[in-house]
Amino acid sequence: MALHILYGCSGSGKSEQLYKRLIQGALTHPQQNYFLIVPEQITHYTQSELLKRCPGNVMMNIDVLSFERLAFRVFSEMGKNRTILSDTGKSLILRKLAGECEEQLTVLKKSIQKTGYIEEVKSVISELMQYEITPDQLFELAETFTVRDALYYKLSDITLLYRAFLTFLEERYLTIEQLPKALCEVAEESQLLTDAVFAFDGFTGFTPVQYTLMHVLMRKASDLYLTATFDIREDLTGENRIENLFYMSRRMILRMMEIARKEAHPVGNLIPVGTEGGGRYADNRMLRHLEQNLFRTRQQKLKESGEAIRLISCLNPVDELRCTASQIVSMVREKDLSWKEFAIVCADLSTYLPYAKEVFDTYDIPFFCDAKQSILFHPLTEFILGALETVETGFRRESIFRMLRTGLCGLSKDAVDRLETYCIARGIQGYR
Repeated sequence: MALHILYGCSGSGKSEQLYKRLIQGALTHPQQNYFLIVPEQITHYTQSELLKRCPGNVMMNIDVLSFERLAFRVFSEMGKNRTILSDTGKSLILRKLAGECEEQLTVLKKSIQKTGYIEEVKSVISELMQYEITPDQLFELAETFTVRDALYYKLSDITLLYRAFLTFLEERYLTIEQLPKALCEVAEESQLLTDAVFAFDGFTGFTPVQYTLMHVLMRKASDLYLTATFDIREDLTGENRIENLFYMSRRMILRMMEIARKEAHPVGNLIPVGTEGGGRYADNRMLRHLEQNLFRTRQQKLKESGEAIRLISCLNPVDELRCTASQIVSMVREKDLSWKEFAIVCADLSTYLPYAKEVFDTYDIPFFCDAKQSILFHPLTEFILGALETVETGFRRESIFRMLRTGLCGLSKDAVDRLETYCIARGIQGYR
């Protein structure tokens, strides 16, 4: 019964060791529950990876869950059915409350009807709930301003909407951000969590409400495992400064060790995983050297040269994409690689995305862009809105060309441009 910490560089095998320990423990103690907690977006991937390593591809007493799914499991056990609001539901409720409180709003009154503004307010309120900041605390912060500037009025407006939102939720709904707190209230009575083994993988830190849940889990659990990305050459429990490269990982580890001491939960061995020459870049000296020296205060120079790292300077983003595309095509032809083996990472996706499709289509390279696109700017959405606006405004020129520019009317961009130029030159404002 202890807190076990596995730490090492990215790709050093922390997850692999954790899987082995969980599988071995689950086979040895088939009556004990094992919970592997990972971020929501990688639960399915982790399940498939864990199943591959289980004998016969079967796991009976190991559950791969996120914090949210763990809460649902406990609620189901305790017979507590709670309605969880989706992001869309939160936005609809905030839109309703903003309409009801419109006369009391100040600086947000003019902006609240703008496209996407409610989404921003929802995001702010979600973060406030995650970090357990109450409306009263937010209002007290606003009152500390000696000068009543725009920030004061913004905080006051957000406090008003935040308080109205929480009042609306009472006894009716829960949000995703409230799940860990709700879980804390019932976890003590749960038999499912009693003497279970918990493992946390893929995290760089937790929110305050999740740390509160850790207190409860340490009182209930048999063992806890935690993985952390950290350079094994550094002191894991040393002084932690915000400018340190692994500040977040060290802060998480120190906080978990502090919680363990408060709950009288023993801290087991700190287990370094991997060696300086091992891990993901064991066969690539240049990339391994870069990983070990990038952003470090003490750096070593690599005297040898190679092809693993190349620096190419281009005039603009389009030239960068063309150069990248030509390199990909060359490597596919000469080294028998496949398209799926390439990934392009850029600091600012918005700079490159407008040119990516044209460039990669020119080189016949299939590609997928991992970026969310707002449905409001989808051509079909714009076409429908343009058509409705055209009828509503009496076939005004601006509304008609909003619809024509979507490309769904059978007219090319040049044809639309020529038609619009003709209408402007003739002073045509509409068709009715």
